Amino acid sequence: MTYIELKKVAYKLHQNKEEIYKEYDKRINSIGTIKTGLFPNLMNRNDPSKQKCELFVVPLPEIYTTTERIMKNSGVIEKLSNELPPMASMQFFFDTLTNEIISTNEIEGIRSTRKELKKAINAVENKKTKNVRLASTVKMYMATFDDRNIQIKKLSDIKSIYDRLLDNEIDKDDLSDGKYFRQDSVKIINDSGTSIHYPPVGEDEINNRLEKWIDFINNKDIPFLIKSLVGHYYFENTHPFYDGNGRTGRYILSTYLSRKLDKFTGMSLSKIVNAKKSTYYEAFKLTGDAKNFGEATFFVTEMLRLIEEGQQTIIESLSNKREKLVSVEKTIKSIYEPDSVENFILSQLAQVALFSDDRLNDVKDMDIIEWAKKSNLFNTNSIKKGFIKLTELGYLVQTSRKPLKHHISIDFIE
Repeated sequence: MTYIELKKVAYKLHQNKEEIYKEYDKRINSIGTIKTGLFPNLMNRNDPSKQKCELFVVPLPEIYTTTERIMKNSGVIEKLSNELPPMASMQFFFDTLTNEIISTNEIEGIRSTRKELKKAINAVENKKTKNVRLASTVKMYMATFDDRNIQIKKLSDIKSIYDRLLDNEIDKDDLSDGKYFRQDSVKIINDSGTSIHYPPVGEDEINNRLEKWIDFINNKDIPFLIKSLVGHYYFENTHPFYDGNGRTGRYILSTYLSRKLDKFTGMSLSKIVNAKKSTYYEAFKLTGDAKNFGEATFFVTEMLRLIEEGQQTIIESLSNKREKLVSVEKTIKSIYEPDSVENFILSQLAQVALFSDDRLNDVKDMDIIEWAKKSNLFNTNSIKKGFIKLTELGYLVQTSRKPLKHHISIDFIE
């Protein structure tokens, strides 16, 4: 029998309230049901009593089988990414980082370009981030990749994450007017201008809800994926800030998934959500409908599906890129000996070309020189001569004079 939301059950029961509440009671009090202790704001003006429904998740087999596949996929991603040579690994990371930040912004209708992200990444690496748009966001995501995990134990931790993530990214008029969070009311509207959610009002109420949220996300007795996804829903439902709630909530979820699964799964969350934005928002709407009595089962199942789909994209991308790199390196090896300077240069630039979608994350000639010297492979003069020779042969194309940059020829890698 298909498991359906309580709103549909009500329709099938011809709105028989006694039978509807029996079904609700059976679900929320069933053995294994996860009760969260979290009470979100629900949308139903006709029945305010349903505003007090507790979020709960029924442990459907689908939740656990999808979780198993996600765990297995994470192991595959770890293996594939660990097998990448250093330059390819670095390029794939920066490409993933760029896509994630662009996507989390696009979900909120904020435009950011790959060129801006490239500038922000360079600023963070060179520690010159003042007045560089998105530098604060890049810095926070890069910290996650470097295993500097966030800890949320008190309300000030949430505000600290928000401030560091969105430094200079929020209009002054939208900054919090309370100690940590907003004091005034807000409402969430859809693209057609219809109000779809009324978050709690007043900082005291927000504080109370987020203290319970902190207790919940630190509860080790709840399966981690269910906990993280329900926690994500409740954070967005509470909407503690005037602006930046979505970006902050997705960052917290992304960071958690990066720690509990693998970094690429965590750092690809917003990309798949942006691609399936209607599914993402429909899951929120379904859970926030008071006629479903606070059941978050369907939100969890939909989000698990999105995570798994995102993982499949990562696996396919990594596998295809790795396969192509092996083929290109075989071609390079047929022309130049493995220990030659030409082989080294072509191999590094092939990794750049194959593991960065648009080559914005390319490298300077000096980066190749420094990499060779650091690895005790070739001196500066040898690398420079190699660049000249390969360019004359048409294997490389000069793309910049200051700083000097080369790409491997498209014909060479296709």
